[in-house]
Amino acid sequence: MKNKNNKILKILYIALFMTILVCLTSCNEHECLYSSVYNPPTCEKEGYTAYKCSCGKEYFDNYKQKLGHNYTSSYVIESASTCITKGYEVIKCQRENCGSIYAKRELPLRNHHLYNLNNVCKDCGDYGCYENQYIYTLNEDKTGYEISSYIGNYVNIRLPESYNNLPVVGINKNAFQCSTVKNVKIPNTVKYIKSSAFNASEIESIEVPDSVEYIEKNAFLYCNYLKFVTAEGELCVTSLSRLRTDNEVVLYSVR
Repeated sequence: MKNKNNKILKILYIALFMTILVCLTSCNEHECLYSSVYNPPTCEKEGYTAYKCSCGKEYFDNYKQKLGHNYTSSYVIESASTCITKGYEVIKCQRENCGSIYAKRELPLRNHHLYNLNNVCKDCGDYGCYENQYIYTLNEDKTGYEISSYIGNYVNIRLPESYNNLPVVGINKNAFQCSTVKNVKIPNTVKYIKSSAFNASEIESIEVPDSVEYIEKNAFLYCNYLKFVTAEGELCVTSLSRLRTDNEVVLYSVR
């Protein structure tokens, strides 16, 4: 019985040996079918052709020297500045799929806004301010001007801070009466808003700075679209009765 088992083991060993031998000799360099893939050189890596057989055997040749970077001769703008964020310019490699940066420097903020047709800056959301779109009246003590009328066409406006080298200190009676202006930002030079200033206008929102000391009665009478008042300080609290439309208190927030 023992001899019989030994014979079986010998047969298995021989079969295993023959299998290994066939595997080692069945795919040699002459019999392999290689597929090739060319990898072109880049700025930092050399190029070459890779050959690979389905059996896993592979080799490489046809090496090409790496290209090295081809940097721009001067700075180019990579990210343009806006009125609220600084951009930057770079000296960078011009080769395709590289983009390696050799030098980088910051750009200053853009010193102007880019307003759309609605007079709103596309970057910061601020409204344009145009001094020549208003009619002004010198106040009684001749220390500043009041806005007496709006003659522009924009629905989003930011009132000017000064006129003729004097500050704009107030909004006069009926200045925006029946106006189609919808959103207004008031500068921090303005100290008061007189009665009926926005009477029966289409105003929807207004930003009031803490420089405004008082708002006269009926300043927003019949402003049926007015829904939002944003104020600095406690103005909206102390002058709440003057910010009513058709006996309904408008929504407001204090900054």
